[in-house]
Amino acid sequence: IRGGSEEIQLAGRMVDKALVLQLPDGSWCEAYEVQTHLIGSAAKLVGPIAYLGLALKEYAALSGVSPEMKARIDEATEKAAQFVLKFQKNDPASPNYGSISAGMADCITPAWWTSTEHNVAALVFLVSTGHINEARLVADWLTRPGQMWNGTYFYTGYKDEAGTIDKDAVEADVQNRAILALAATQSITNINPVL
Repeated sequence: IRGGSEEIQLAGRMVDKALVLQLPDGSWCEAYEVQTHLIGSAAKLVGPIAYLGLALKEYAALSGVSPEMKARIDEATEKAAQFVLKFQKNDPASPNYGSISAGMADCITPAWWTSTEHNVAALVFLVSTGHINEARLVADWLTRPGQMWNGTYFYTGYKDEAGTIDKDAVEADVQNRAILALAATQSITNINPVL
Protein backbone atom coordinates (compact mmCIF):
# COMPACT_ATOMS: atom_id res chain seq x y z
CA ILE A 1 0.00 0.00 0.00
CA ARG A 2 1.53 3.25 -1.12
CA GLY A 3 0.51 6.85 -1.12
CA GLY A 4 -0.03 9.73 1.18
CA SER A 5 -2.14 9.93 4.28
CA GLU A 6 -5.35 10.32 2.24
CA GLU A 7 -4.77 7.04 0.42
CA ILE A 8 -3.85 5.24 3.64
CA GLN A 9 -6.99 6.59 5.34
CA LEU A 10 -9.07 5.37 2.39
CA ALA A 11 -7.38 1.97 2.64
CA GLY A 12 -8.22 1.93 6.35
CA ARG A 13 -11.90 2.52 5.61
CA MET A 14 -11.82 -0.27 3.04
CA VAL A 15 -10.14 -2.62 5.52
CA ASP A 16 -12.73 -1.77 8.16
CA LYS A 17 -15.55 -2.52 5.71
CA ALA A 18 -13.92 -5.83 4.71
CA LEU A 19 -13.71 -6.82 8.36
CA VAL A 20 -17.39 -6.00 8.86
CA LEU A 21 -18.37 -7.99 5.75
CA GLN A 22 -16.50 -11.14 6.83
CA LEU A 23 -18.96 -13.99 7.33
CA PRO A 24 -19.05 -16.02 10.56
CA ASP A 25 -17.33 -18.98 8.84
CA GLY A 26 -14.29 -16.77 8.06
CA SER A 27 -15.08 -16.28 4.37
CA TRP A 28 -16.13 -13.38 2.21
CA CYS A 29 -18.41 -13.61 -0.78
CA GLU A 30 -16.80 -13.19 -4.15
CA ALA A 31 -18.46 -9.85 -4.95
CA TYR A 32 -20.41 -7.09 -3.24
CA GLU A 33 -22.35 -4.15 -4.68
CA VAL A 34 -20.21 -1.04 -4.16
CA GLN A 35 -22.94 1.32 -2.96
CA THR A 36 -25.13 -1.04 -0.94
CA HIS A 37 -22.60 -3.67 0.16
CA LEU A 38 -25.18 -6.31 -0.72
CA ILE A 39 -23.81 -9.61 -1.98
CA GLY A 40 -23.26 -9.53 -5.74
CA SER A 41 -22.00 -13.11 -5.98
CA ALA A 42 -22.55 -15.68 -3.23
CA ALA A 43 -19.56 -17.77 -4.29
CA LYS A 44 -17.00 -18.07 -1.49
CA LEU A 45 -13.87 -18.98 -3.42
CA VAL A 46 -10.49 -19.77 -1.89
CA GLY A 47 -8.43 -17.61 -4.26
CA PRO A 48 -10.24 -14.29 -3.69
CA ILE A 49 -10.45 -14.98 0.06
CA ALA A 50 -6.70 -15.64 0.19
CA TYR A 51 -5.93 -12.48 -1.79
CA LEU A 52 -8.13 -10.38 0.51
CA GLY A 53 -6.41 -11.94 3.51
CA LEU A 54 -3.03 -11.01 2.04
CA ALA A 55 -4.19 -7.43 1.46
CA LEU A 56 -5.36 -7.21 5.08
CA LYS A 57 -1.98 -8.50 6.29
CA GLU A 58 -0.24 -5.90 4.11
CA TYR A 59 -2.33 -3.12 5.62
CA ALA A 60 -1.66 -4.37 9.16
CA ALA A 61 2.09 -4.10 8.50
CA LEU A 62 1.87 -0.35 7.86
CA SER A 63 3.23 1.97 10.51
CA GLY A 64 0.51 3.90 12.25
CA VAL A 65 -2.06 1.10 12.22
CA SER A 66 -3.48 0.84 15.72
CA PRO A 67 -2.87 -2.25 17.84
CA GLU A 68 -6.65 -2.74 17.98
CA MET A 69 -6.92 -2.77 14.17
CA LYS A 70 -3.95 -5.14 13.91
CA ALA A 71 -5.67 -7.48 16.38
CA ARG A 72 -8.91 -7.36 14.36
CA ILE A 73 -6.96 -8.15 11.19
CA ASP A 74 -5.07 -11.01 12.84
CA GLU A 75 -8.35 -12.51 14.04
CA ALA A 76 -10.00 -12.08 10.63
CA THR A 77 -7.10 -13.56 8.68
CA GLU A 78 -6.87 -16.55 11.00
CA LYS A 79 -10.60 -17.17 10.54
CA ALA A 80 -10.12 -16.86 6.78
CA ALA A 81 -7.19 -19.32 6.90
CA GLN A 82 -9.37 -21.81 8.79
CA PHE A 83 -12.05 -21.43 6.10
CA VAL A 84 -9.48 -22.07 3.37
CA LEU A 85 -8.09 -25.11 5.21
CA LYS A 86 -11.53 -26.72 5.36
CA PHE A 87 -11.06 -27.45 1.65
CA GLN A 88 -7.58 -28.97 1.82
CA LYS A 89 -7.45 -32.58 0.60
CA ASN A 90 -5.97 -34.58 3.49
CA ASP A 91 -6.26 -38.13 2.14
CA PRO A 92 -2.79 -39.28 0.94
CA ALA A 93 -4.53 -41.72 -1.44
CA SER A 94 -6.32 -38.87 -3.22
CA PRO A 95 -4.79 -37.60 -6.48
CA ASN A 96 -5.44 -34.10 -5.13
CA TYR A 97 -3.67 -34.75 -1.79
CA GLY A 98 -2.42 -31.49 -0.31
CA SER A 99 -4.35 -29.28 -2.70
CA ILE A 100 -7.19 -27.00 -1.77
CA SER A 101 -10.41 -27.12 -3.75
CA ALA A 102 -11.95 -23.86 -4.90
CA GLY A 103 -14.29 -23.37 -1.93
CA MET A 104 -18.02 -22.83 -2.24
CA ALA A 105 -19.73 -22.27 -5.60
CA ASP A 106 -22.61 -20.65 -3.69
CA CYS A 107 -23.87 -20.68 -0.10
CA ILE A 108 -24.52 -24.44 -0.06
CA THR A 109 -22.67 -26.08 -2.97
CA PRO A 110 -18.99 -26.99 -2.63
CA ALA A 111 -16.93 -26.13 -5.71
CA TRP A 112 -15.67 -29.42 -7.15
CA TRP A 113 -12.57 -28.15 -8.94
CA THR A 114 -9.01 -27.68 -7.75
CA SER A 115 -7.04 -25.08 -9.65
CA THR A 116 -3.49 -23.84 -9.80
CA GLU A 117 -4.61 -20.23 -9.36
CA HIS A 118 -6.60 -20.81 -6.17
CA ASN A 119 -3.80 -22.95 -4.72
CA VAL A 120 -1.11 -20.38 -5.53
CA ALA A 121 -3.09 -17.72 -3.66
CA ALA A 122 -3.73 -20.13 -0.78
CA LEU A 123 -0.04 -21.07 -0.61
CA VAL A 124 1.15 -17.52 -0.02
CA PHE A 125 -1.76 -16.73 2.33
CA LEU A 126 -1.16 -19.84 4.45
CA VAL A 127 2.53 -18.98 4.80
CA SER A 128 1.58 -15.42 5.83
CA THR A 129 -0.72 -16.77 8.56
CA GLY A 130 1.81 -19.30 9.87
CA HIS A 131 0.20 -22.47 8.49
CA ILE A 132 3.52 -23.78 7.20
CA ASN A 133 2.84 -27.54 7.08
CA GLU A 134 -0.39 -26.98 5.20
CA ALA A 135 1.39 -24.59 2.81
CA ARG A 136 4.07 -27.23 2.15
CA LEU A 137 1.34 -29.69 1.14
CA VAL A 138 -0.01 -27.14 -1.34
CA ALA A 139 3.46 -26.45 -2.78
CA ASP A 140 4.12 -30.17 -3.04
CA TRP A 141 0.83 -30.75 -4.88
CA LEU A 142 1.55 -27.91 -7.31
CA THR A 143 4.97 -29.31 -8.17
CA ARG A 144 4.51 -33.08 -7.78
CA PRO A 145 5.10 -34.95 -11.07
CA GLY A 146 1.76 -35.79 -12.65
CA GLN A 147 -0.03 -32.90 -10.97
CA MET A 148 0.02 -29.24 -12.03
CA TRP A 149 3.73 -28.97 -12.94
CA ASN A 150 4.62 -30.96 -16.03
CA GLY A 151 8.34 -30.20 -15.98
CA THR A 152 8.01 -27.23 -18.32
CA TYR A 153 4.94 -25.27 -17.27
CA PHE A 154 1.94 -25.36 -14.93
CA TYR A 155 -1.44 -26.66 -16.01
CA THR A 156 -4.32 -24.35 -15.11
CA GLY A 157 -5.95 -27.04 -13.02
CA TYR A 158 -9.67 -27.52 -12.74
CA LYS A 159 -9.17 -31.12 -11.84
CA ASP A 160 -12.15 -33.20 -10.89
CA GLU A 161 -12.04 -35.37 -7.80
CA ALA A 162 -10.86 -38.30 -9.96
CA GLY A 163 -7.65 -36.41 -10.78
CA THR A 164 -8.33 -35.42 -14.40
CA ILE A 165 -6.15 -32.49 -15.39
CA ASP A 166 -7.33 -29.86 -17.84
CA LYS A 167 -4.39 -29.89 -20.25
CA ASP A 168 -6.07 -27.83 -22.96
CA ALA A 169 -5.17 -24.36 -21.76
CA VAL A 170 -1.81 -22.89 -20.81
CA GLU A 171 -2.53 -19.49 -19.30
CA ALA A 172 0.30 -16.98 -18.92
CA ASP A 173 -1.06 -15.55 -15.67
CA VAL A 174 -1.06 -19.02 -14.10
CA GLN A 175 2.63 -19.39 -14.94
CA ASN A 176 3.53 -15.98 -13.52
CA ARG A 177 1.55 -16.40 -10.32
CA ALA A 178 2.81 -19.92 -9.67
CA ILE A 179 6.46 -18.98 -10.28
CA LEU A 180 6.22 -15.88 -8.06
CA ALA A 181 4.38 -17.70 -5.26
CA LEU A 182 6.79 -20.62 -5.20
CA ALA A 183 9.77 -18.26 -5.26
CA ALA A 184 8.29 -16.14 -2.45
CA THR A 185 7.68 -19.18 -0.23
CA GLN A 186 10.69 -21.32 -1.20
CA SER A 187 12.70 -20.45 1.92
CA ILE A 188 9.83 -21.86 4.01
CA THR A 189 8.51 -24.73 1.87
CA ASN A 190 11.87 -25.72 0.29
CA ILE A 191 9.91 -26.42 -2.90
CA ASN A 192 10.42 -24.71 -6.24
CA PRO A 193 10.92 -26.70 -9.44
CA VAL A 194 11.35 -23.61 -11.57
CA LEU A 195 14.41 -21.98 -10.03
